[in-house]
Amino acid sequence: MARQAAMEDALGGLRRVKELLEAKNSPAPEAVVAEARAAQGGIARWLLLVPMADVAEADTLFRAVRAADADGDGRLSESELATMDEDKRKEWRARVALVGD
Repeated sequence: MARQAAMEDALGGLRRVKELLEAKNSPAPEAVVAEARAAQGGIARWLLLVPMADVAEADTLFRAVRAADADGDGRLSESELATMDEDKRKEWRARVALVGD
């Protein structure tokens, strides 16, 4: 629940920054900065709540992906995927299915 609240705070602050910047009248710089800081605080609180084991797992996966990405294009071809161990291939495919490559 705390992680969700922190992310909602961050997204709310970003939404308010966007609204201020899209307004017909120029917003007061202090208002934009205050909302940006609120969003930044929400992101910081959210990151503090991410379990370190999750961070370590993500780091391991992304290091494996960088090592496999022979052509450096940021996408893994089937031949590049084949250089990774089966567990990392499954993790990477799940990540791509969730958010794209």
